[in-house]
Amino acid sequence: MPDTVISAPRVSLVEARLKRPFITAAGRRDRTVNACISIGAGYGEASTSIAQKHLTARALESCLKRLARRAIGRDLRDWRSLVDEAWKAESDLSPAVAAYEAALLSALVPSLADFFGGAKARVETDLTISASADEDQTLGAAAEAAEAGFRVLKVKVGGRLQDDLARVRAVREAAPKARLILDGNQGFTPRTALSFADAVMKSGAQVVLFEQPTPKDDLKALAFVARRCPVPVAADESV
Repeated sequence: MPDTVISAPRVSLVEARLKRPFITAAGRRDRTVNACISIGAGYGEASTSIAQKHLTARALESCLKRLARRAIGRDLRDWRSLVDEAWKAESDLSPAVAAYEAALLSALVPSLADFFGGAKARVETDLTISASADEDQTLGAAAEAAEAGFRVLKVKVGGRLQDDLARVRAVREAAPKARLILDGNQGFTPRTALSFADAVMKSGAQVVLFEQPTPKDDLKALAFVARRCPVPVAADESV
């Protein structure tokens, strides 16, 4: 039997406590439980979601088990068909399908970086600052991120206006050189989103993006904000 034939995929759950609570306009999390799949040397991990309530650990685990059963006896070299079938069958559980795709590809090729073109040896990412009402916690998280070299910080907002503004001030105090992404997690109305963005810009913050300020299904509201906001607006849950 050739090495590329899938024989015994393994699915499991992994739980980890967070260093700090992860808080958004949609909820709070002190630990995370993710669903994992291993196919040979390949590995993929599906994250649960605060914003999308159907993406529970058990739902993602069950999805990965279904995909694993369908994959047994198939050839890794047919990964495109396997992935297409998975997306058609399980698109509502997209993190699980993405984890499955990652496991297939990383089992097949020695280097995913080379497989996807290998254009860069390094990429830069941002770090998220939770929507905590505890100023000391925000100051500590932002200072730690700046010390670690992060130059862009994503700040969770979308609650009470004064709390959001205080959080941005605390981040700027602890990491004055950082550029900011404001992540509303659907927590604003169009008017409050614009008022908040205007207040943050007037404070002198270096804002590069305002992410999903309004409810995901109200695309007119998102467009309203995008046309009037002083910084670029991005969709997240809407897509």
